[in-house]
Amino acid sequence: MGSTINLTCLVRFAPEPPPSMLWAHNAQVINFDSPRGGISLVTEKGQVTTSRLLIQKAVQSDSGLYTCTPSNANAASVRVHILNGNE
Repeated sequence: MGSTINLTCLVRFAPEPPPSMLWAHNAQVINFDSPRGGISLVTEKGQVTTSRLLIQKAVQSDSGLYTCTPSNANAASVRVHILNGNE
């Protein structure tokens, strides 16, 4: 709780860097202009494309399933649990 979440998606062995990278939270596409704020995406394209989803000041509602979906490769998911700092 309160920390920055850094989720990193790597795309390897694709014929070319993915033209687009979609991120979703609990099957809903992440809106980077949402009132939640503090959510950003950094993508570096190359032989291995790296896409980092950064979520600042994590709160309980940030828990859930995150999925990155490159436009030319298989999707990958991870489940995030937000814990209280004193546990």
